[in-house]
Amino acid sequence: LNILASPLCIRALFVGGAALSAVVFLVAHVHARSTALLRLIPAGQYDPRADMVNELVGWDRVRASVAQASTGGLGVSPNGTARNVVLASNHYSLCGRLFFETADAPAVYCPTARRSAFDFFERHSPPADATVLALTTDIHPEMPAGLEGRTCNAAESIDIERGGRRVARYFLRSCEPLVSPELRASR
Repeated sequence: LNILASPLCIRALFVGGAALSAVVFLVAHVHARSTALLRLIPAGQYDPRADMVNELVGWDRVRASVAQASTGGLGVSPNGTARNVVLASNHYSLCGRLFFETADAPAVYCPTARRSAFDFFERHSPPADATVLALTTDIHPEMPAGLEGRTCNAAESIDIERGGRRVARYFLRSCEPLVSPELRASR
């Protein structure tokens, strides 16, 4: 017990702990910034769903798909007028990422079963007259709880690759308004 309390042992434990922390930080940084470590792991031994780095890559493709869907055919009604299009997701982390990646244009709602930060600035339930583009993933495939009653179609599947492997799959679905914009205008 006295050996562990000696200044030399305390110094060695401190230096060893700091060195181990530096090595772990370096390995995590290399893994997040490159595919060098990913290529060392056999494909059968690697579970992309367990690697949180994969939630950070591919957002340029997701953002482009969301932009195309919101301004393209889904953003225009059959009579040529612009539709109110909003975004939503089924998990607070995806809602937050959508908010960041799209700069909240179109507006992001988070109609999840559990409370999130979006509840505090009145972004839980999408407007009834809005077309909702719902983003889900293969990790969280269920539709947002707050979109019940809307008719939703599979709009697009977005595969994200990293190091030549599919590491994530996003699903972008279009959900019809609860209230037709044409019907609302006629009231």
